[in-house]
Amino acid sequence: MSATTTGGVLDPNAEETHKTSLEREYVEPFLGMRLGLWLTEMVVINFQGTVGGFGIMNDDNLDSVLDLAFGYRVHKRIYTYLGYRARYEQADNGTISISGWLHGPMLGAVFAF
Repeated sequence: MSATTTGGVLDPNAEETHKTSLEREYVEPFLGMRLGLWLTEMVVINFQGTVGGFGIMNDDNLDSVLDLAFGYRVHKRIYTYLGYRARYEQADNGTISISGWLHGPMLGAVFAF
């Protein structure tokens, strides 16, 4: 977070910048599932979902990720993916409460060894 204030008692044209940061790290359990459905030898649909946090440790947090992607094998060991990802985040430490969705398209590649 940052804020800029202008003006003051001694110099009305002066500018000040105030910055505040908040960092948290969590180590908590999560549950997940991944499902791959091969439509042909070259085309696959992948679904992946995880949910974690459950408010067990700090800040009464909960997060989840949902992915749906269509993959295509472009080479023997190279796959390209096009899909959509949605992520939900919720945390409340008593002072600051955050919750919301972050979602959008995704594009990727996998190189299998």
